[in-house]
Amino acid sequence: MQTSLRQPAGVCLLETLADARVFGDRGIYAESCTTDATDTRPGDVYFAVDSFVEDVAAAAKLAVESGAKAIVTDQYLPIFDVPQFVVSDARVAYGEFCQQLVGDPSRSLTLAGVAGAHGKSTVSRLLTSILKHAGTRCGCLVDNLEFNGSVANENHHPAPGAARLARWLGDCDADGCQAAVLELSPRSLRQHSHAGVRLGLLCLTNQNFDRSSGRSPEDERQLAARLVADLPPFATLVTNVNDPHCVKLAAERDGLTMTYGLDKPADVQGTIIESSAGGQVLMVTIGCTTTAVSLPIGGEAFALDYLAAIASAHALGLALDKAATGAEAAPHPPGIMQPTTCGQSFTVQLDRGATPERVRAALNAARRTTTGRVIVVLPENPPAAVCTVATSLGDMVILPRDGEPSGEPCQTKQVEDRFSAIALALGLADPGDTVVLAGVPKPPACRRAEEGLVKQLLELRIANTREPVTMP
Repeated sequence: MQTSLRQPAGVCLLETLADARVFGDRGIYAESCTTDATDTRPGDVYFAVDSFVEDVAAAAKLAVESGAKAIVTDQYLPIFDVPQFVVSDARVAYGEFCQQLVGDPSRSLTLAGVAGAHGKSTVSRLLTSILKHAGTRCGCLVDNLEFNGSVANENHHPAPGAARLARWLGDCDADGCQAAVLELSPRSLRQHSHAGVRLGLLCLTNQNFDRSSGRSPEDERQLAARLVADLPPFATLVTNVNDPHCVKLAAERDGLTMTYGLDKPADVQGTIIESSAGGQVLMVTIGCTTTAVSLPIGGEAFALDYLAAIASAHALGLALDKAATGAEAAPHPPGIMQPTTCGQSFTVQLDRGATPERVRAALNAARRTTTGRVIVVLPENPPAAVCTVATSLGDMVILPRDGEPSGEPCQTKQVEDRFSAIALALGLADPGDTVVLAGVPKPPACRRAEEGLVKQLLELRIANTREPVTMP
């Protein structure tokens, strides 16, 4: 777990934590900080924010014994060997101090944040690709990807903590990035990992949260509302007019706002004019300018993702033609309705969506273009709400035995595991059908392994049957 940050430039603790109550020496300068008492080194400032620590005082004492020069906490602790800085929220203070340790890079580059219930990673990747295509040196930090302008790390990581976020932004700044794109997940917002950063733009994709995460949708929307309220007036809020909660937040904002939407009045308006198995064509209008954009993915939900990226790029200064060209040139978003073709006479699409809303988007997209059945393979341990969506929109649903088919308006088959489910779906597919493999693993290595498995099974089917081979 990345919990510490070390940089050679010393920072005055009191200048960063101006509202702190100080018990002890007020003139502490520090070059490093940590939230891990077991990994504290001499000279660190220890921030008492570890939610897994039951005895905060004991952890702080351990940090001091290991060499911590000061403690930052939101409750006074019985520690008398080093100064204490008591703040209202130690997590916020930690995020702000981490940003100062790396030179406050969000003041030097334009930072675009992307938040919402769904589509954050897709919009973030698309916006990064559009900016890079236009010649802007740009970093990106999203689920499964950390890119600082030169080096890309595609390993699977949890939502970034404050230290990792600060390191990444500092690396982007040092690499000469003019912009950076950051996915803001609900988890990172709850942890205040973004504290201390200055957003130049916030794209709010949607607010249709569900309860599959175990959290209240109202609580998640309050996080987004606080994020919007904290935006500086000069920052642009880019928001979705097809989502009523986003419309409400935009109406209440006293600052720059740009809207986008499908078939509704908006600053950036889109209309789907053509759909096929290979994607769709989106007509985008900004003011008096209109252009057609060819997208590799079908469905309204994914059209909105592309619109969000185009609108955000336009808000950052790109003309519509450049934003549209960049969107068309962007790589296919990994794990989003990813087609797999080995010459079979039916369509196979891999989609990492595992929430009810994202599974609904994938199946609606498949339904728009298929001439046969929609066969759905669900992940292991699917929530009941996901099963409900799949059985209502699919013609056949294949799920592990621990899944809970609800309503069963379609044919449902239960098997032992995901491998068996994939093999059965590919074996039962007829010409013209579409097989949607939902819940593809997010880690890149696992996703590539599943893609390889699908190709092997398709090749076996073609080799062992007389099915006519179609050219991709």
